[in-house]
Amino acid sequence: MRQAQQTKTVSGRSFEDLDFVFAQTVTTVLTAEHERSLIETLWQSRRRLALAVLWSENPELFHGLPPKPIPHREPLSSGLMRRLLDAEKKSIELVAETSSEGALTRLMKAELDAIALARQTLFEHNLRLVVWVARAFLGKGLDLADLFQEGSIVLLRSIDRYDPTRGTRLSTFASHSIRLGLVRALTERGRHIRVPSYRMREVIDTTKARGQLVSRLGREPTALELEAETGLPTSSIDEILPAIRPLASIDAPIAGSSISLSEVLSDTGGSSPYDELLESETIERTRSALSHLPSREQKVMAMRYGLKGTEEHTYEDIGRTLGLSRERIRQLEKSARGKMRTWLVAS
Repeated sequence: MRQAQQTKTVSGRSFEDLDFVFAQTVTTVLTAEHERSLIETLWQSRRRLALAVLWSENPELFHGLPPKPIPHREPLSSGLMRRLLDAEKKSIELVAETSSEGALTRLMKAELDAIALARQTLFEHNLRLVVWVARAFLGKGLDLADLFQEGSIVLLRSIDRYDPTRGTRLSTFASHSIRLGLVRALTERGRHIRVPSYRMREVIDTTKARGQLVSRLGREPTALELEAETGLPTSSIDEILPAIRPLASIDAPIAGSSISLSEVLSDTGGSSPYDELLESETIERTRSALSHLPSREQKVMAMRYGLKGTEEHTYEDIGRTLGLSRERIRQLEKSARGKMRTWLVAS
C-alpha cells in the first residue's frame, strides 16, 4: 500500500485506481527454483493430460496401464506447445462429459487441479510486473484499469507458453509480451483514429516529445521543433499530429455553460430524416388510395386538398368547376374519404 501511495504522485498526477490494482497483487516474489518447479509441474501435468486423452481414444495402446509423463528436458517447440494446450482443452471437455468417476476421470481432474494451482500461483506473483509495464503507457489512450486488464490477459498467455529451458525467467519473457500486447491494445482500441501498428512507436515518441516541449516552451510546438526533438521527418510528423490530437465529444458541454456542442450546431429549422421518410411514405400511400377512387371523386379530393400540385379549393370553387352544388361536393368528399380509409386499413 505504501508503494501505491507513492505511485499516486508520479508526474504530478493522481492514480486513484492503483490502490485497487495493487490490492490484487502479491507482494512476495518467487525464487528461481520455486518458479522452475511450478513451470515443471505445469508442463508435466499437460503431458499427462495429453497422454490421458490418447488413452481415452486408444486404450489398447497402453494395455490398461496409466500413461507416464515424458521428462521435460529439451526445449518445447511451438507445435508441441499447441498440441499440449489443445489436449488440455479436450481433457476439460472429456471431464465435463463424463459422469462416472473412473480412473481416467480422476487422473484428468487431478492434473487439471494441479495446472490451475500452478497457473494461479505464477499469475498472482507476477501481477505487479503488469502494473510496472502498464504505467509506461498511461496517457496514450487507455486508462490504467484497461491497461491492467489487457496486460493480465497477456500474462496468462505468457505463462502457458513459457519454457524455462530457454534460460530466461518468466518475468523477462512475460514483460516483452505484455509490452507488445499493450501496444497492440492501444493501436486497436486506444484512439478514435486508428493508427497502423507499425507506426505506433512514432506516435508514442511524438506524443512524449510534444508533452515535454509544451511544458518547456509553454505553447504548442511546431513541426520543426518536433522534428528536432524526435528525429522524425516533418512529413511523418504532419501525418501523426492529426491522429494524436484530442477529439471533442459533440455531447460534451461547452466550457462555462451547460449547453452541449450538439445543441449549438444542430439545425432546429430543418426536418429530420425520420420526418422526411414519414412524409414521403404518407404521400405515396395517399396517392395509392386516391387511385382506387372513381374519376370524379379523385378530382374532388385533389382540388379540395391540393394533392396533385394544385392549390386547395373551397366547396363553391369545386362545384363551380364541376357544375355541381356545394352540398353535392361535400357528399362526394365524405364518400371518398370513407373509401380511402377503408383501403388504407385493408392494405
